[in-house]
Amino acid sequence: MYSTLNLRLGMQLNGWLRNYRNNLVQLSLIGFLWVFYACESTTVALKDDNVTQHEFKNLPVIGKIDGKKIFEGGFSGLHYIPGTQYEFYMVSDRGPNVDASELTQSASKVLAFPEYGSRILHVRLENNRLQILNYFTPKVNGHALSCRNPDLPGMENTESMISVDWSLNYEASEYGVDIEGITVDNEGMIWICEEYRPALIRINPLTQEVVAHYSFGSPWEGIEHHPLDSVLRYRRPNRGFEGITTTPEGKIIAVLQSPLHIEGKNHSRYSRILELNPENGEQHWYFFPMRGDTLNIRVKDWKLGAVAALDNERLLVLEHASKKGDNMKFVTEIRLDKEKRIAAGSGLVEFENAQSIKPLESILRLDLRALGWDAALEKAEGIAVINDSTIAIINDNDYGVSSKDGDGVIYQTGDASFLWIIKLSEL
Repeated sequence: MYSTLNLRLGMQLNGWLRNYRNNLVQLSLIGFLWVFYACESTTVALKDDNVTQHEFKNLPVIGKIDGKKIFEGGFSGLHYIPGTQYEFYMVSDRGPNVDASELTQSASKVLAFPEYGSRILHVRLENNRLQILNYFTPKVNGHALSCRNPDLPGMENTESMISVDWSLNYEASEYGVDIEGITVDNEGMIWICEEYRPALIRINPLTQEVVAHYSFGSPWEGIEHHPLDSVLRYRRPNRGFEGITTTPEGKIIAVLQSPLHIEGKNHSRYSRILELNPENGEQHWYFFPMRGDTLNIRVKDWKLGAVAALDNERLLVLEHASKKGDNMKFVTEIRLDKEKRIAAGSGLVEFENAQSIKPLESILRLDLRALGWDAALEKAEGIAVINDSTIAIINDNDYGVSSKDGDGVIYQTGDASFLWIIKLSEL
């Protein structure tokens, strides 16, 4: 039996769950478009008897490419709905897309379905069967959020979007987002994080409308806007905010997938973790040390895939990396030490004054590959705390599509979407 994680949530978490779980479940029943897909799942016990893997099957069809069906997927964030057995919110990202960097000699993506909008989904695991109960695409001023790149003046490291036949560069969308994480605050409001700007977005689940936007760059007309630190202009393409969570006291925590880039280059080993206090607007940064070179994996290959709060100070973070057949997936615990944070707006300290950085300490808690995680599943991008002895993890299957060596030609990989349930013993 593998060494497992001590979550020590105790009465503090139990009280936090009781405070809003009833309201949250009621909101989910009212605010979503009910669709109810009975997605049969294959349940597999892996190397540890306390770990089960559930495969999403019979998912809705998004569209067709060359006559072949492309199914819903790209699942990233994961949020457990308190008071339920195994019900979750999760998000799909910007839709089926593949790398075309070799074709265009630039940071470009072939976008299969330009009208696709990232979705918030309500999912249940019951009797070893996964069900998508409902889903919706959030709206801004009545307009559905788009998967196309927004126009980002002043932003470095941007991508272009091109059509499947390479004949068209898609125009920017004012409401373009690439959703990667989801959480629910203590008032029952949904928060998502996205990679393009990057941004944090607060949504009313009753109306499915965006009510607040925290971002670097231009605000959305008529929407409450809160500016984020201008250092975010240096986020690496497709490596913006990747995970988001809420602490019991109501702080919003969001993790950047990778260190910032200056002039298109990675000069830092530290990715950033944002702490936002919605009550007074205060923002602080913590610095997470990325892992070093291991086998074929280099520092730049490491990513932070998701985050989940254990209490007001401790977080679980998903770390993952893959390169030339080497594949690593870890669950790490970190503690937010206020002595190690800096105020937002302090500048690019990791480049200008790196010796002043006080990186967070981390403890390796789970090696997912050792527990049976399939090496073919590149992205671990959702984690949720269910109770003081159980967590859940999902993978992003990129909608089962990819391209070879960045040639922009879409092919189907056969990669599936899975939900893991991991039961833990206290240490």
